[in-house]
Amino acid sequence: CVGDGSHADALAHALRALGETGSDLRELRLSSNRMDDRGFGAVATHMPLFSSLEVLQFQARAASEFRGAQLLRPSHSPSSQSNVISDMGAQSLARVMPRMAQLAAVHLDKNRIFGDGARALAQVIGGMPRLRLLSLSWNPVGSEAAAALRAACPGGTKLVL
Repeated sequence: CVGDGSHADALAHALRALGETGSDLRELRLSSNRMDDRGFGAVATHMPLFSSLEVLQFQARAASEFRGAQLLRPSHSPSSQSNVISDMGAQSLARVMPRMAQLAAVHLDKNRIFGDGARALAQVIGGMPRLRLLSLSWNPVGSEAAAALRAACPGGTKLVL
């Protein structure tokens, strides 16, 4: 488990060091770790170092582990293994995505991304011609942000909401 706080900082440091070596990292899968917006933001800062990064997976617990509207409640408390990023984490990713030209698949399922985070992603995905999948299922993005995402998706990109 990566964790938040110093664990996420350690991962961010390790990613930076690996990226500076010119590593050919193609997939970054950080699902089911204990990482929040701050930790994800620290990691996202270093993602553009990997010019060949094609797949980013940052999902929370399996959907079957959530009970009904628990995902939507503001008081939802993640388990010790769950990722939970919100609009702030999605906005951190949106800031670096334009520098990730090879990115083909982004899995952000089962987090707590609402309208602001989804709109931030919508603002950048139109400039990502290699993007083939953006998956935001089990996120309460709202109908207006969902429409913005649909309108912004490049041709051939599958959007999962």
